[in-house]
Amino acid sequence: MRMIGYAGGPRARDLPPAPKNDKTFFRDRLLAFYNAHLVSSACLALQVLDRDGILASYLSYILPHDAAVFVSATLARLCIGVSLWVQMKIGFNGFAILFYLLHRGTNAFLDTLQAILPRRWSEELTWRSRFDVREYPALFDNPFSKMGEGGVTKFWSARWHFLFRATFTSLGYKPTLALSKRLGVPKRVAQLLGAFVVFTLSAWMHWQALVSARYNLHPSPAGLAFAAAHSIPLTSIYPPPSTSLSFLDRNGTFVFFLLQPVAVFLESLWVALTRKRVSGWAGKVWTALWVVVLGQAVVGKSWCVTPSSSFPRFQADFDGCRQARPRPRPRPPPSPSLVLAPLRPSNLLARAHARLYAVDLAGRGQQSV
Repeated sequence: MRMIGYAGGPRARDLPPAPKNDKTFFRDRLLAFYNAHLVSSACLALQVLDRDGILASYLSYILPHDAAVFVSATLARLCIGVSLWVQMKIGFNGFAILFYLLHRGTNAFLDTLQAILPRRWSEELTWRSRFDVREYPALFDNPFSKMGEGGVTKFWSARWHFLFRATFTSLGYKPTLALSKRLGVPKRVAQLLGAFVVFTLSAWMHWQALVSARYNLHPSPAGLAFAAAHSIPLTSIYPPPSTSLSFLDRNGTFVFFLLQPVAVFLESLWVALTRKRVSGWAGKVWTALWVVVLGQAVVGKSWCVTPSSSFPRFQADFDGCRQARPRPRPRPPPSPSLVLAPLRPSNLLARAHARLYAVDLAGRGQQSV
């Protein structure tokens, strides 16, 4: 999807540096895969703690109640973006590890086959799989640790992934530049218009993913019964319909992505006026405001919104299922002695004697008949 090594792909200097050899590549990908899993699990756990009010209750020991609820909700919304980031890393690193293992396994199989085949056949078996680590650069170039270098423009154009860059460029950026050139629009203005079109396409794609994943899901009797039996909040599996949400909750994805070209324009204006690029701690704060703070405030809130008044017409069915199917009390685990009792030698011997005695009685009964 990134078109690494192709004419329409990113330039080599725009990509993260490639590992020195195969062993370094495998080690880095395996470590990144493991770390991403840890972060993803922590984000999921924190979101569940926020959903159930547990995190806010712990924070209330050191913060006022309203502040504890606000901090808990903010952390949960931040985890939305972090989860998406690390889950993409999980997918990329997982496939990179898989392809590398297939490469090594294929060559090992061919080497073994060549060693056991007759010489006249093994001499023809010369093909071997090749694996170029330069074709698998890291999906992200440290977007958060290098956040201040180049501001929002560099964050999206170089630090973030290039998975949809070729698609958005061919469908949005290049046609906008061509049309602007025909209309006599200045080149710099045309580039800003092209960036706006690209972010619009990205906003639509992410909004469509949100709608497909969360909204327009209709509760079913089986789903209501399952949620009631396992004490799962109704809003955890059936988010509210989009029509019941506020404008920001419903269109937070569009708001976030359509504001990014504004940051790009302001940065280009800053560079034109001061002849200085966005960098340093001021650049980190500036970029964090546009990406992290704005992202959790609009996109994270849009993904995490679960008002208590959602689905009022299904609440009675949910309560009825919960009363009709109370959750059974968990049974205490059996004693190890009871679990292992049937496997004791004395018990096994007794069962064998009983089985033989029953067979002997059955045989005598048949003889008497």
